[in-house]
Amino acid sequence: MAETAREVAAGIRRRGGSHPESLLRVTNAALEWFEGEVRVLREPSGEAVFGAVERVVLALNAIAGSD
Repeated sequence: MAETAREVAAGIRRRGGSHPESLLRVTNAALEWFEGEVRVLREPSGEAVFGAVERVVLALNAIAGSD
C-alpha cells in the first residue's frame, strides 16, 4: 500500500489505477494512431482494414512486451 502511495505521488501510477501512467500514455498514443489511420480509410478493402488492425495489435504487443 505504501509503495502504491509513493508511485502515485511520483506520478508513476494513477490513483485508483493499477497501471503506470507511462504505460497508459504509450497505449493511448498507439490507439490514437490507429484511430487516425482508420479514419482516413474510404471504402477500404478487407486487406486494408486487416492491415490497420494488425499494425495496432503489433504496436500494443510491443508495448506489453516492454513492461
